[in-house]
Amino acid sequence: MCGLSPGEVLEIKGPLGRGFELDSKKDPILVAGGIGVAPLLYLADRLVKMKRSPTVAPPRLMIGAGSKKELLGLREFKEMGLRVRTVTEDGSFGRKGLVTDLLEGMSAKGLDRAMIYTCGPQGMLRAVASWAAARNIPCQVSLEARMACGMGACLGCSVARPNDSGQGYAKVCQDGPVFEAREVAWDA
Repeated sequence: MCGLSPGEVLEIKGPLGRGFELDSKKDPILVAGGIGVAPLLYLADRLVKMKRSPTVAPPRLMIGAGSKKELLGLREFKEMGLRVRTVTEDGSFGRKGLVTDLLEGMSAKGLDRAMIYTCGPQGMLRAVASWAAARNIPCQVSLEARMACGMGACLGCSVARPNDSGQGYAKVCQDGPVFEAREVAWDA
């Protein structure tokens, strides 16, 4: 794109796949790790602007990174009015630990109306999905995958589905990138 001149036409295909499904009756909890922050910024903006029942809690964000300098979007999330909790692996900002430690520290009170939206490294997504499943909390995960063609032909972005689903593999570019956590075979 650096070689383009002003005014040149650029053909772009998108958006591809499916995004997060918003639920105006659920208390949104966003869990971000590393560069997984990027899709959650847009999601947070949509959730804040969404018309919700007065009994629904405002969006909460739990964000983690390796260090303070790797934390992204904090100012933007706070300007939107989100309640933000942070953690870094080296302890340079917020609590020391993993973002999943913040989930473990949550009170069970009120989680019956929760909806988790998450994006980040595969290991983090697996841990968040497991935590949510153990508490019967719906959880949507945004997967990151190399998408060579973006049209489902190359199968480079395939992700295994649970054996009991009978559906084999899903294509992140077409069937995702957002999945219900239970639609992904995390140990495959």
